[in-house]
Amino acid sequence: MNHRHNFSNQTKKNLASAANFRCVRPGCCQVTHFFDNSSNKHVHVGNAAHDIPANKGGPRGEIYDDVEIDPNQVKAYNNGAWLCCTCARLVDIVPHLFPVGDLQRWQTEANQRIKSSVMHYPSNSISIRDACKAAKLFCSYLRDMRFESYIPHDTFCKIGHLLQVSGILDPVNELCTLYPHTLNLQKQTLKILWTIKLDVNAINSPWHFDDSYRGYILSQPFSFDPRDVQEKYRVASDRYKNLTAEFFRLKGALERFSIGQGDNSANELW
Repeated sequence: MNHRHNFSNQTKKNLASAANFRCVRPGCCQVTHFFDNSSNKHVHVGNAAHDIPANKGGPRGEIYDDVEIDPNQVKAYNNGAWLCCTCARLVDIVPHLFPVGDLQRWQTEANQRIKSSVMHYPSNSISIRDACKAAKLFCSYLRDMRFESYIPHDTFCKIGHLLQVSGILDPVNELCTLYPHTLNLQKQTLKILWTIKLDVNAINSPWHFDDSYRGYILSQPFSFDPRDVQEKYRVASDRYKNLTAEFFRLKGALERFSIGQGDNSANELW
């Protein structure tokens, strides 16, 4: 019998708490809990995922053929990672992309970041020099992103990479500018890039990849297309123009700050 070695409820709670109720997969950090006032309960949409699978037939189950696995090890906290529903499903669908060790490392790193942000970063050590250095590094990721009438494929890849390395931009992240003013600019920039990425990847999106452009373009409707199709294109086009205009505004503000040409609001707000 291929018995599943499930986590206890307490282990699941510990994994969620240690992750600060966020998905620990790098680049995601999706909040997984909220408090429902009507029922007076916490509602969660997360999963305690196994690094070594709960049984031999699970994803990454080939490890059972290589070494003898202790069931207590499988059920232990150190074999778990707290993930949102999407990431939990992803690591099971394509387990070859997430070998044994990845999930455990994500959980450990997320918990270490949380501890560091609370305990190991005294606010009085923050300097304008450090903030400018982080802004400069952050801007280096933005500098080669091109948004024209289409989205080049390399820009689309760079969006994904920046979202991954930025995480939640806590104080121990070298990209974090530390000051509330500039950190807010960074988070607005990341939100715009995330929105563009979601728009392109959405089901029935008007965006599609075009080989001649080597990038993503909006599918322009024909004059005889139904009105709703033409309206969908118009809305997507206007949305893209507004998002990219705001992106360049934020990018400019961060670049000015990184070379010391910004105003003093960052210092004043700290």
